[in-house]
Amino acid sequence: MNTVKAEYDYIRSTFFPKWNRKGEWKLEIVPRFEDTNDEGFCDWTTKTIKICANPEMPIQVLLIHEIAHAVSRCRDAHQTPWLTRMEKAAKKADTIGMKDLAQMIRNDRELYTDVPVFRPSLIYNAITDAVVAAPQADFDQIINHVNEYHGNYSKQEFLKKFKRARQVYEKKKKEVLQQRGSVLTKTPTK
Repeated sequence: MNTVKAEYDYIRSTFFPKWNRKGEWKLEIVPRFEDTNDEGFCDWTTKTIKICANPEMPIQVLLIHEIAHAVSRCRDAHQTPWLTRMEKAAKKADTIGMKDLAQMIRNDRELYTDVPVFRPSLIYNAITDAVVAAPQADFDQIINHVNEYHGNYSKQEFLKKFKRARQVYEKKKKEVLQQRGSVLTKTPTK
């Protein structure tokens, strides 16, 4: 833990000197992440950078990757602000003579350059898919499910960001229930 904390402090002060001056963000070492193979996670709800205890990725790259999410405010995915911040970190590594680290940062960044751009339509499609899969689920259950896989916002943030969420949910639920009701009420032909 002390080694990871020391690396965290070094990465923060060297690559992100303006970030977290008030000390609002914390570092947490976790044994492993449940249900995923992730080695790190930027948790906006608790303002915590979570790092797996024994990551395969070099710890400096992993810390830069996760802190770049916090600095770029890029919760949704590995989009342009995050990609830009990662390149800035790579350039900093170059200027201080850490060429190997700079290349590892660029290699990590490159993994995400062809990721499709995040759009609200992704969320709305996920809502309709979830309603079709579980029409008995209420709005909060659907939103919690979609949010878990696409951002992990607070409910208030989610509804503010995706203003049409309830409308999309209600429209699709009505369609699904009408279709299923008509299937159940149809008389078989002889």
